[in-house]
Amino acid sequence: MSYHRKRRGILPGRVTALIAAGVVVTGVIVAWSLVPSAGAGRPRTMTMASATRPVAGPIMGAITLANESGEASGKLPPATCQPDSTTMVTCMAPAPGITGVVLSTYSSLPALYAAYKARVATLNDGRFRQNFRDCGLTSPSVSGEVAWNHQFRHPRDLTVAEMAAGKVTDLQAAGRVFCTMLTGAQEDIVWTQDDGRMLGWVAGEPHEDVWYWWVNVHHNIVFPGYSAMPMPVPAR
Repeated sequence: MSYHRKRRGILPGRVTALIAAGVVVTGVIVAWSLVPSAGAGRPRTMTMASATRPVAGPIMGAITLANESGEASGKLPPATCQPDSTTMVTCMAPAPGITGVVLSTYSSLPALYAAYKARVATLNDGRFRQNFRDCGLTSPSVSGEVAWNHQFRHPRDLTVAEMAAGKVTDLQAAGRVFCTMLTGAQEDIVWTQDDGRMLGWVAGEPHEDVWYWWVNVHHNIVFPGYSAMPMPVPAR
């Protein structure tokens, strides 16, 4: 499907309230961990834990470049981001409507997709399901999981196993995405990017702000050693 710029509406979903607690303190970093719900329909909570600040050069470099690139410009300020480890960065309130963003890198595609499936399961009542519905703004669904590519398409004929095994070209798919609509206007989007072996997670409200942020930013994240692809103009 092509991305569209006009909202058609998404059906209200089950309760998965996202709560961000705490603040970034000088010399201290913030990490998110998802606390599973006590049962179906019960809120999930993001908690924060502090630690000594490490260095995450590749991710911070990708964040800096994205924040200066195309439609992502100004949407991921490095000043809002703090490393949680050498392979994980948390960005708090980087743009209007965005509660927070977590970007993590992994040593291999199998490790990346194992982490992706685990993260999606925590947001989907412990289950992982692939290639169902979609994550476009106009999709009439409360959740979906599908591949994405730099042609602004979401192919549904590729599997997680194929992507984890490196059997999918960048033209076919650059990664995968899972979205879930929360109560009211809240939304979570979890996605992978094979180049750089990155897992991303953004949450916030209203959901339209979250969706537009993801569309603008995820196409502009580039890691050292990988070339940025020319971006086509999305259909309106």
